[in-house]
Amino acid sequence: MKKRGAKPAGQHHRVGEGVYDDDEHGQNVKTTAAEVLEARQLRQPKRRGLTPLLRVLMLVSSAVAPVVISRGLRGSLSLPSSEVVHGALGVLTQGLVEALGSEWWAPATAQPTGAVDTPPSRRAPLARAAQSKLADTELEEWRVKLLEHSAALPEYPEGRFNGRGIVMSAGRRSYFTSAYVTIRALRSHHNCTLPIEVFYNGAAELPDTAIRHMEQAYRVKFVDVTAMAEAKGVDLRGYQLKAFAIQLSSFEEVLWLDSDNIPLTDPSFLFEAEQYVTNGALFWPDFCNMISFRKETFGVFGLAEPLKYQQPRPNKTTIWQNECLETIETELETGQVLLHKRKAWAALQMIVFINRHHDFFLKRLFKGDKMTFHFGFKAAGQAYGLVSHVPGSIGLAADHLGDKQWFCGNTMAQRHPTDGSILFLHRTMSKYKDAESYTKRKGVYRAWKFYALQPPRDPWQLMYRDELPAALFVGANTGDQYECARPTGSKVGLERTPGSVTKLETSLLRYLGDLENLPFYPKDRVCNADSMFFCANA
Repeated sequence: MKKRGAKPAGQHHRVGEGVYDDDEHGQNVKTTAAEVLEARQLRQPKRRGLTPLLRVLMLVSSAVAPVVISRGLRGSLSLPSSEVVHGALGVLTQGLVEALGSEWWAPATAQPTGAVDTPPSRRAPLARAAQSKLADTELEEWRVKLLEHSAALPEYPEGRFNGRGIVMSAGRRSYFTSAYVTIRALRSHHNCTLPIEVFYNGAAELPDTAIRHMEQAYRVKFVDVTAMAEAKGVDLRGYQLKAFAIQLSSFEEVLWLDSDNIPLTDPSFLFEAEQYVTNGALFWPDFCNMISFRKETFGVFGLAEPLKYQQPRPNKTTIWQNECLETIETELETGQVLLHKRKAWAALQMIVFINRHHDFFLKRLFKGDKMTFHFGFKAAGQAYGLVSHVPGSIGLAADHLGDKQWFCGNTMAQRHPTDGSILFLHRTMSKYKDAESYTKRKGVYRAWKFYALQPPRDPWQLMYRDELPAALFVGANTGDQYECARPTGSKVGLERTPGSVTKLETSLLRYLGDLENLPFYPKDRVCNADSMFFCANA
């Protein structure tokens, strides 16, 4: 696969190398001492007589010294370089601050590629976030809160987390059905031996009989997040559970999988992937024209808005653009996340903070959790690895109105970090909501027959059930799949799915049949607030 198109002038967004690093919009750039002080004062009461003095010293450090040197004093007096003088004045300022009993924060400097384990206590607050206030009162309030939180991150808790493992969530019929199939694929089809922890929201979502069966049969540990002290008072009945599950899991190194995301092979090797080892985090890209957050987000995180940004409609946070803009970084797709807690601890704390306050962030700015990870890393000033291979789509194809074959993708195909082969099958548009929907009524429903892949900068199109032949949509109920992804490029590669995909789907359909026959699996049982597991559409 070719690398993405040319980078816009002034940016250092190296997708091909898999790293987001320093750019001109305030991420990981050097922050002046005055800006750091201003950020510091936002979260601490002023000390009488101290602030004006410090501000003068900071400004002398950052502005006066270079000007004096530029006027020729260096030559006549044999002074050292401006960097040395600048540093010396900074040390002088630091000494005065420490003598007066105030905490010192060194300015943030540009990090080299992969340098993501800078201790949080030495990292400056949200880069350049203090340079200007936002006109919107609510946005400004949360900008300041982000700044304050980024300046007071806890140290990594030594000894709390150990080893590597897979983390998921499950609960209610639909999510449990998908999780069951994915776990069976890992244990029975791939013989994966990684420990697995599954988080759920209390007994109403998952009965003890289901938990006991899974723990005994497939060596899985279930974790009731509502019983954990760190989650008290937090509503985790939505996208925000992902960030908390990653943080609260017992593993130091985590592979997160959405419950409907099925690996095509044992994913254990990913923990040795070069991009992950270097950066402490590895993400996969979404379709390049998928936008899931509003442009106000940039200001809240102290970043400049792109020169061209197609804003979603009012009260909407998702849009499929007609083109892939070079000025906008491709979004993440977090059906799978690889994260080393020690190396990415500061970023993880920012991600959890954003998701803890989901009433603002996930309602006002973001649609879903995926870009909370991107902006969490931005806020912490840390880099992450990004797989350079764009996703493809797997689904069905049929003739339509005498035209060429129309493709309807129901599953996102995320790819191997190095060789680009299919690695994850994320059923984003055709989910296993209940066991019988794909195994009975009108026969077995196979969803994975064709594989579509197109050039990296070609957009995809979202199509709905009433726009294409019914044969392109799978499941016994119309609610099982009501939309699909269709490529729009002129060089679309449409081919039959590999035999490994067909073989895996055969196993998945068998697992669904097994699940339907288990005594605890809901059929025509009562659905109420005390037993959400039995709700057909839950």
